[in-house]
Amino acid sequence: MDNFTNYLTLENITFSQPLDTLVSILFFFSIYMFSEKICKKNFLLTENKIINKNLVIIIIIIFISYLSFFYSILYNKIYIVRYLILFILIICLLYSFEKKLFNLKFNFFTIFLIIYFLLSLSPPTDADSLDYHLGYPLEILRNGNFPRYDWFHSWLIGIGDYVNYFGLLIGSKNIGQMINFFGLLIIYNNFKFLKDKFKINNQIFLFLFSTPLLIWFITSQKPQLFPAAVIFTSFILLDINFRNIYLKFLIITIFLIYVFLSKISFMFSMVVIYLYLIFLNKNSLGKLFLCSLIALLFTLPIFLKNYLSYSDLYPPLMATILGIGDIEFINFSEGLARDKASFKNLGIFQTIFFPLFLSIPQKISNMSIFLSIGFNIFFIIAFMAKAYKTKEFWFVLIVAFIILYLPNYQPRYFLEVYLVLIILVAKYFNKLNNNILFKYFKYILLVQSVIIFFFSLLSIFTLTIGSISPSYYKLVMTKNAYNYNITRWINNNIPKNATVVSNIVRSHALYQNNFVSRERFFLKPIENSLKYKPEYVVLNQEKDKSLLEFKKKCLTKIKQKLFFIEKRNFLSRRVDNKFKATLYLNKCK
Repeated sequence: MDNFTNYLTLENITFSQPLDTLVSILFFFSIYMFSEKICKKNFLLTENKIINKNLVIIIIIIFISYLSFFYSILYNKIYIVRYLILFILIICLLYSFEKKLFNLKFNFFTIFLIIYFLLSLSPPTDADSLDYHLGYPLEILRNGNFPRYDWFHSWLIGIGDYVNYFGLLIGSKNIGQMINFFGLLIIYNNFKFLKDKFKINNQIFLFLFSTPLLIWFITSQKPQLFPAAVIFTSFILLDINFRNIYLKFLIITIFLIYVFLSKISFMFSMVVIYLYLIFLNKNSLGKLFLCSLIALLFTLPIFLKNYLSYSDLYPPLMATILGIGDIEFINFSEGLARDKASFKNLGIFQTIFFPLFLSIPQKISNMSIFLSIGFNIFFIIAFMAKAYKTKEFWFVLIVAFIILYLPNYQPRYFLEVYLVLIILVAKYFNKLNNNILFKYFKYILLVQSVIIFFFSLLSIFTLTIGSISPSYYKLVMTKNAYNYNITRWINNNIPKNATVVSNIVRSHALYQNNFVSRERFFLKPIENSLKYKPEYVVLNQEKDKSLLEFKKKCLTKIKQKLFFIEKRNFLSRRVDNKFKATLYLNKCK
């Protein structure tokens, strides 16, 4: 490992602010402008300019994901490649530069896009991002792309997470969020395509910008908004004429494979779209299956790595469905499936009216994890426009009900379902405009969009200011980043070469020391975990019997401190969100 990778912290392995932010901006404009330039060079996959632009952006990002995956396995050096990539990005930007950067007419919706772009530059602060979405890419740069058997969440890394690895490689913590912004831009372009195709007005954009969940994704490294945009695009491509039928099949199947390899929850949408693709092309099945086989080649390296590392082709697929593999990981994955994330089981009434319960939060502090109230347009178009005669209706219904009956029910898993529903909305928009109920419905969407607009604007001043300077970065992280304060306390109170484990800390990306993940260490009996030999242990006030025995037998108290639980959503902070942490020396290592 070269000297450059001896920096152990997330802050030191990337550039300091604002240079980190400038790298993210360079990344965005290089890809955006380069895709524009390619489309103007008669690189025409279809006859529609908007669709062509989306396809080029998606292909570039997929290429970066796979290239980063192979690089992490075969080489994994930082120093030379960092500046080589930055040089290539600058060359792409200079080559593609034009005085007219964007063909945007400034209105309420384009200002919304600018706000979301600024939000995508905010420091990563949520637990998932600071745990495995950034933590494992950071671990790859520290120690190579080897399995961490103690850290179960790292087993869940998909191909989409390798853009976060790419981001750390070029010195930025924000590339995952920037990819999510690209996802939003692609969705926005698809809305423009639908608007032009069905000759409707700008009110269709209310269905997009009234979605609170966008704030949650844009400020997170979680690779879900971009794959949802790819699913949305793939569905639109079913009715688009390509210049070559082989090219159409190959692009759609590669897109579907990519989203599946990004997150296993996209499997249901992928299967439904692929089955419909077969139905539409019954006379060209040979060509479709040939392209599908070529697309499947993209899965082989990932499946092979996963199997060699975890004896599972795609964790937690075999563990969850077949119960094959590490028994502790099987229990962990089953626990993930049962995690409701504050959402209760649905009864018969809630199941029938599921869009209502996916779009109305019970408290304002949970607003950003819900879908738009626009999801309830499903009922209006189903009964008043007879939309059940269309393929989009059945896609929404089938995929939604599959997800509803999965153990882990959360609104974010319905995002691509909601986006496909917008195709129905666009198709019947002019017809529904004569309906008084639809007119009032649009007013509700407008009110929700305005509320989200101001909430997003406020979030810039609470999150994005952390991208301005090191001092503002520290201020934002101290207030908003999960586990930031306790990991700084741990880092400052143990030797740099020591190994630590904590039942409190989940944000592994914030450790500067070697660590053992809590996910396996604190399983019973704890004595079995002493093989990991942590020199220091950090605990909160636990009353578990086995843990108390472990403390009595092995641990010597060093320090204790009171901490508050950091929340990136300022509406969800509470004064009583606090805990006491104790640092111990482990005598039984």
